[in-house]
Amino acid sequence: MINLYLLMEEELNAINENNQIHEALKAINICQEYLGKLKKHIEENPLKTTEEEIHFFKSIKPKFQSKLFFYLKWYHIQIRKIASDNKTIVEYYQKECRKLKRFSKETIDFQTYLHSGQTHFDEKFFTRNNPDLTIYIEPLYSVLDNSFSTTHDYLTAKIMAHDMLMKSLQTEISKLSKQNKNIQSQYKWTDKKIDLVELIYAIHTSNSINRGNIEISEIAEIFSEVFNEDLGNIYRTYAEIKNRKNPTRYIDHLKDKLLEKIDDELGN
Repeated sequence: MINLYLLMEEELNAINENNQIHEALKAINICQEYLGKLKKHIEENPLKTTEEEIHFFKSIKPKFQSKLFFYLKWYHIQIRKIASDNKTIVEYYQKECRKLKRFSKETIDFQTYLHSGQTHFDEKFFTRNNPDLTIYIEPLYSVLDNSFSTTHDYLTAKIMAHDMLMKSLQTEISKLSKQNKNIQSQYKWTDKKIDLVELIYAIHTSNSINRGNIEISEIAEIFSEVFNEDLGNIYRTYAEIKNRKNPTRYIDHLKDKLLEKIDDELGN
């Protein structure tokens, strides 16, 4: 199931669309496809113990479903966005953030349960037998497929999706706000774009920023802003790097240049 998730992530990362609506639609189709594959896997390989069932509905299925929820919500946010000035779009995104914060307040008890590592209600929340309907559940639970759902796996996925949405909205707000201030770096990347992506991946892999607590997309955004460089789909570029005869060509070049400089200065 882990491999199935990684395959889904790979396909999502390979989407190359300049239009956010088109990108979301492609992602929705991919997520639906892999959620169907996950369901088929469970039908063919039934969960045998309570522990397996809890682990699946608490930790595995929500990872798949949260991606679907994220792209569905992102799609609807984008189609309702009025093509206007940056200030108006920022205000719209901020309004969506406030909606997400209200949801967080409404589900604070369950989120505390999840994030604190508690397990005493796991059998009620994440197994399919004899659900306790007196506990808060999503209204949609009554129409879900009970053979592939528990009272709280849907809510867990929704919480995960809302976290992703908040992060994406804040990134867009930050980007548009900077554009409004007309902040533009005076520096320009003058080597190849693929070289910069190679450098970004090396920095990310070495955990050189925030001890590794940063997404590759965030590092790419930093470099993109500093050097006024549109990096496009860095995941696709990285795939090209992996398939080269020498994947570390640019980093090797940097090393050679630095050693050459040191040798010259030492008189070697």
